[in-house]
Amino acid sequence: MGVRFTVITAVLVALVAILYYLDRTPPPPPRRVGLPAPRTPQPPAPSGTPLVVADPASISRIRIQFDGRERTTQRTETGWTGTDRPELVEEFVRDLTRLGPLETIDVPPEGRAEFGLAPPRGRIELFPTNTTTPIVIEIGNLNPPGTGLYVRRPPEPEVLLIGSLIHWELQRTLGVLHASPTPTPIT
Repeated sequence: MGVRFTVITAVLVALVAILYYLDRTPPPPPRRVGLPAPRTPQPPAPSGTPLVVADPASISRIRIQFDGRERTTQRTETGWTGTDRPELVEEFVRDLTRLGPLETIDVPPEGRAEFGLAPPRGRIELFPTNTTTPIVIEIGNLNPPGTGLYVRRPPEPEVLLIGSLIHWELQRTLGVLHASPTPTPIT
């Protein structure tokens, strides 16, 4: 490498240094770090019908059975019982009444095992105020890519594919609820 290469390299380095020095572009503003913005209300389910058709405030008791665990909580004037994080239980109920199925699949009863629904992996029972009949959701498996969860609302025969957010919130809710004294088998 000769003198010519060295001179050209020195000129290019000097040119870049001059351009860097003369650049008057202001630096970007600093990022503001703090509390997250309050949650904005979400639109209803894409299908138009949420998984649970009920006012979230009308749900007075929840019973969850999933993968061998059972948890029960009841709404009181101060929040949900049996948890240190009642806001997470409230968010779970709100999402069940806001999010709807992504897909409805017609499946004969003998085909439900393919979706983890014969027998179901779990069950959610929501008890609206002033009724003894719960709203029941049977919980199946995640779909193969893990982006959705198969559920069924007895006595309806269809299998519903819902977003995996509900699966995540179900596990999170189970984690914040204290264990029920005596588990009962899924019926």
